[in-house]
Amino acid sequence: MDTPHRGASFLSVLLLFLLVSCSLPSLISASSFCNPSDRRALSKIKKSLNIPHYFDSWNPWKLSIDCCRWNYVDCNTAGRVTQLSFYTIHAPFHIPEAIGDLPYLNYLVFKDITNFTGSIPYSITKLHNLEFLEIQNTSLSGPIPEFLGQLKNLNSLFLGYNQLSGPLPASLGNLNRLEVLDVRSNKLTGSIPDSFGGFNNDFEDGFFLFLSHNQLSGKVPKSLNISKVDLSYNKLSDASTFEILSDLGTLPES
Repeated sequence: MDTPHRGASFLSVLLLFLLVSCSLPSLISASSFCNPSDRRALSKIKKSLNIPHYFDSWNPWKLSIDCCRWNYVDCNTAGRVTQLSFYTIHAPFHIPEAIGDLPYLNYLVFKDITNFTGSIPYSITKLHNLEFLEIQNTSLSGPIPEFLGQLKNLNSLFLGYNQLSGPLPASLGNLNRLEVLDVRSNKLTGSIPDSFGGFNNDFEDGFFLFLSHNQLSGKVPKSLNISKVDLSYNKLSDASTFEILSDLGTLPES
């Protein structure tokens, strides 16, 4: 008399087994989603920074935790790290050399970091896919490296509100894909390089050049042909011939 009941129980067990079997591959995939090479690079970054309380989620020994879910990290659908955004960190901080070991990185941000030491490492030139670089509102000091001109895919460079000094690198004028250069509110000196006349002003929104609130001097290069430029609060002899960005409507957001 209980045959139907046994049959129903067997069917339930079978359905449960099939459900678990189908789910198992996706669970395994999720647990190993992060690319192993990128995980190792992130582990080196954490070790170099040595501020574990900001990186509690970065646990390289727990392989069940996808590193694409770690704080400050984003990945593409293939599990490669494409974005790192470090912000609001109030501990001694620097840019680790291992940043250059993330070949798919296209978006890199360091923002609102009050105890920023060291300089921009040369290893950043290995990031051939980097399109967006922001180091803003930090205590970063020293010169802007000439080697940033090697980042040929860069379209946005935000270096404003730091303690950067020295001249503007002429190499930045060779970045043909650059649409925004923002170095306002630093301690930059010297003149505007003639190479800045090579910036492409044919983008849909034009080219945005923020040089205000520095100590730049000399004449503005005649080759500079940019419609959206802010040269105010410098020591330039003929900056008044250029319009100020604040009068030109919407500014690009960093």
